[in-house]
Amino acid sequence: MTKKVKEFIESVSANLETNLQIAYDNIKGFNDDLNAFCEVYDRDDVLSSTDDNNSSAYPLRGLIFGIKDLFCYAGHGVTAASKILEEYISPFSATVVDRIIKSGGVIIGRNNCDEFGMGDSNENSIYGPVRNLIDPSRTSGGSSGGSAVAVQACMCHVALGTDTGGSVRQPAAFCGVIGFKPSYGHISRYGVIAHSSSFDTVGILARDIDDVMRVYDVISGGDGKDLSMSLREDSIAKKEHYKIGIISNCFDIDCLQNDIRESIFKFCDRLKTKMNVVVNDVAFNFLAPSVPAYYILTSTEACSNLARYDGVRYGYHSVKDDNYDELVTNTRTEGFGWEVKKRILLGNYIFAMEKDKNYRKRALYTREKIKEEFERLFNDNDFLILPTTPTTAFHVNDINRDEDASFWGDAFTFLASHAQIPAISIPCGRDCNGLPIGVQILSRRHTDRCLLSFVKDILSGEE
Repeated sequence: MTKKVKEFIESVSANLETNLQIAYDNIKGFNDDLNAFCEVYDRDDVLSSTDDNNSSAYPLRGLIFGIKDLFCYAGHGVTAASKILEEYISPFSATVVDRIIKSGGVIIGRNNCDEFGMGDSNENSIYGPVRNLIDPSRTSGGSSGGSAVAVQACMCHVALGTDTGGSVRQPAAFCGVIGFKPSYGHISRYGVIAHSSSFDTVGILARDIDDVMRVYDVISGGDGKDLSMSLREDSIAKKEHYKIGIISNCFDIDCLQNDIRESIFKFCDRLKTKMNVVVNDVAFNFLAPSVPAYYILTSTEACSNLARYDGVRYGYHSVKDDNYDELVTNTRTEGFGWEVKKRILLGNYIFAMEKDKNYRKRALYTREKIKEEFERLFNDNDFLILPTTPTTAFHVNDINRDEDASFWGDAFTFLASHAQIPAISIPCGRDCNGLPIGVQILSRRHTDRCLLSFVKDILSGEE
């Protein structure tokens, strides 16, 4: 950890204006090259949005936030990194944004992302790709790549992202920061632009696990504006000895980098010796089917969610509007990028073939089997460990990317998304090129605080 990074992390307890000066200096120094923020808010406006009070009623006092360009913030733009929402100003704030501000946190700007959160490289954005601070020729990961790089480059202490199939955890692994996806329904999605409603989860990216825990405590919990919220409260139930299962068949995939395999095995060895945990190999029986099931379910939900962008109610409006049908067709053709169009087309094709092929029915069956598989494994294990990604950060615009690596690229993160369980990616060394490696830790649904507490113990032991 460099002296500059250490000073910024420790500056949370300092004067807010001091923190902001450091953040704005880093944005000025890095953002033109890395493209992590698509909008940086005026300093005076940022200061006017908060009360720099030292009271315990302000648990996030001193924390500077970036928010992915999917979170509505009253009076501020939100575009989902898409032309179809260009110049749109939100009239209201997401629940999590309100909770951050009321708890003393300050929001410094909007983070770049893949359009509507669809992608794993943060290259599908009207603002251009986000680049990795460690090697700008490489991707940040996606879709919350801007959020990950903003934390990586100390442009903010914490960034909010969304995790549909790994969009917080994968960029966290590529950038060497912590990325936490809570249990589905623990954090309100009200005011967060939807991609796939049964998968979308608000996630947290930070360098410090204490910051993740503080933010989670503030933004989680019931919200009557989001009917998908879980009423079940999670709690910490510490044990003297934990049992951990390593999902062994993840390590048998040909495209898994040897550096990643070795780093995670060494990580598990350290857990055995330093934390006295029991580590055993387990097999997960629905690893490969999770990939097509994910794309079938998310594409059908996406094509329904994105039907509202028609050029009539808000956002981009095509000038070629001789009649209503042409207006909608031209607006969506001109306003959406290729990746979004591809998933809308796939979703509509699946709906059209539903009667004959039952794609969704089979995908939902696979999803239920994945949930059952996790229940089986958690009967004998407190936590499960697997790689976050099969490779470290790949090159931007890598047209020769290995097809096998592309297929498996998100498979390790899809599993927790299907099962709606909490999952976290934490740094676990570096590969031979100096690129960060992430290890993923999963726990049973509604045990989010237990997972965070366990990770805090791990990271304390690492120090």
